[in-house]
Amino acid sequence: MPSTPQTEAEGWRYAENVVSGRIPAGSWVVKACQRALLDRQNGADRGLTYRPEAAQRVVTFAGFLRHLKGPLAGQRIELASWQIFIITQLYGWYKEDGRRRFRTAYIEVPRKNGKSTFCSVLCLYHLIADNEHSAEVYTAATTRDQAKIVFDDA
Repeated sequence: MPSTPQTEAEGWRYAENVVSGRIPAGSWVVKACQRALLDRQNGADRGLTYRPEAAQRVVTFAGFLRHLKGPLAGQRIELASWQIFIITQLYGWYKEDGRRRFRTAYIEVPRKNGKSTFCSVLCLYHLIADNEHSAEVYTAATTRDQAKIVFDDA
């Protein structure tokens, strides 16, 4: 695990810092963070429940994995605050029927920001830790070689 275990609360701090302007972000990221903070206050009015333990499970899972290549090879994966924010939103929110709120996510991140490692973490989580029987995970990209990067990392 990282020297200090990471928590899902870091994702909420990220959202607060983006909305307050302490972390510079594009307009779509600011809107996503604003929506998340409003949902945290009023989500129950719309039949939504935030389960911090569900988001924390994914964050904790990531801390058991290690980087395979580059200068961090061999070190445990430590998620960035923006990655933890995404995890809180995708894995923490549930509808009244008990299913996750989000089934699909579009995440766009510039080069060299850990996209492949992050996607590999999520793929592995879904494959082995999400309590899905006979889970299947697919990666897609514009070329086979690009899709293979995430597959090989996982």
